[in-house]
Amino acid sequence: MNKTGIKHVVSMSIFFGGLAFLVIQWSNAQPGEPRKQPSNQMNVDALSEVRFFDQLLDFHTAIPLEQNDVALFENASLLKSVPDGYFLTNDKGDELYRYHLDGTFDKVVARKGEGPGEISQLSYATLIFDNQIAFWDVYRHSIFVFSLDGTHRFTLNFRTKQLTGLNWLPSGEAFYWNTREEIIFSNIQVRDNEAAQSARVQVIWGDDHRVERLELIQVLGERNLEYERKFSRSGIRHFERVGQVDWLGSPYFSSITLLDYHLNQAKEIAIQVPEPLTMKDYEGLTFDDRRKIHYLINYNGTIHGIIPHPKFVFVKVGFRGYVPFSRDGRQLLKRRLYTRITRYQDFNGEALVYTSSKQMVTKIEEWTHQPLLSAEDRLIADEDHPFLVLASLRDQPRMRSVKAKAKKQE
Repeated sequence: MNKTGIKHVVSMSIFFGGLAFLVIQWSNAQPGEPRKQPSNQMNVDALSEVRFFDQLLDFHTAIPLEQNDVALFENASLLKSVPDGYFLTNDKGDELYRYHLDGTFDKVVARKGEGPGEISQLSYATLIFDNQIAFWDVYRHSIFVFSLDGTHRFTLNFRTKQLTGLNWLPSGEAFYWNTREEIIFSNIQVRDNEAAQSARVQVIWGDDHRVERLELIQVLGERNLEYERKFSRSGIRHFERVGQVDWLGSPYFSSITLLDYHLNQAKEIAIQVPEPLTMKDYEGLTFDDRRKIHYLINYNGTIHGIIPHPKFVFVKVGFRGYVPFSRDGRQLLKRRLYTRITRYQDFNGEALVYTSSKQMVTKIEEWTHQPLLSAEDRLIADEDHPFLVLASLRDQPRMRSVKAKAKKQE
């Protein structure tokens, strides 16, 4: 089997559930070596010895994404994995493509336009009921739903009065739609409840199998009106379900909110790290201090990502790194694990999916001493050629060299 074939088998196995770790270990083992199933027993004490987030990861493969006349980009702004491939956008988010697991191009799913199934700019993606995938379009203020083969099914346009009566509106970007009957929106606007943050919504279907209307069932969580009145409103886009609880990452502070609709509870957690971003850091600033606010958001850190691993939940605070939590919301380390690798995009089963450039893939090889590029991939001249990098959480962290430890002690 050639290298592309091996990548296809490994990639497919990662997305077929509980056998992922076992298949990966078998594919990486040398002839005659015992093939062991990872125990996934990394503990909190091991985390305390780690400086970089990539020390927790095993990198299994790097898959070049085919570029051609109809799909040409460097940094996919959005990516969602499905059992037999990937949906991803171009740099601007105004074209949607479907790729096979081995990185070969499948088809254009949607282009920019005003017609049925045409998009403006996609900013969020999630798998929903009946083996479908849904996207939030930030400018069309709509949810676009496609089958997993990329066929447009229907669109919910919230600019029309039909769906909500305009008494309330989802305001983007993140949502959870696991059953036909109910959607959870991370951001809403309610006419008689200015502070409302999130909501459960009942979906009413018509006889033509189309959504007839949406009815507000339950509102939960409150926005920070003090911040919004001074600086403007931002939508929560980092939204993950962990068990039966929804984790929302703050676009304003170094904090997360845990929503439990069954218990009617909203719990805000201030993340304890060096130099967290709090309301105090905004004192003395105005809306026009955009450079300073940009620095605070990225360096001190609002929430830039949430990885819902089966053992831990990793919350990215600013651009500098991830903070590990237990799945019940306990912070396990009072500092960030610095991140050196490029953009985490998705999590499926045991696989973390990153988009990366060829240049960054070679850096990962240097850090981990794990070969990822085939001889054919190394001949790609464009250092910015886009790749998918697949990784999983290690049993034990990859420790730094003795020389690096000695330097730290000095």
